Amino acid sequence: MSDRRVLIVDDDLSLNAILGLHLQDAGYHIAGARTCREALYLLQDRTFSAALLDYRLPDGTGLEVLRAARESAPRMGIIMISGVHDAAVRRAALEGGALDLLRKPISLMELDAALERLEEKFSLANGPMAGCPSWSAG
Repeated sequence: MSDRRVLIVDDDLSLNAILGLHLQDAGYHIAGARTCREALYLLQDRTFSAALLDYRLPDGTGLEVLRAARESAPRMGIIMISGVHDAAVRRAALEGGALDLLRKPISLMELDAALERLEEKFSLANGPMAGCPSWSAG
């Protein structure tokens, strides 16, 4: 994730602002959307290295945005966020291609850890030894 551009999709303006400020302080460039429609527009118009997608949005679910993101940018790292604590939602998000699902209220430490895992996964996947088995000394 060398360009470190993150799309935040959540209809909660306060949460959008908190996440946005936190990520900007960490060196990310952010864009925000409050609806599926806004998110889909931004995904067509811009390139992102990662997205934080809320499950419940006023005009649909984050799963719709997840599917569109997977089609248009299959290498984008996606983290779902949800106040819905339901195993079916978690399963659908992970099967749809999200790398993680964070429950609301979101801990910024959990978010940082999830983004770190996402960056590690994509930097390893894009490295010169991508696809090769790992070797350890000894």
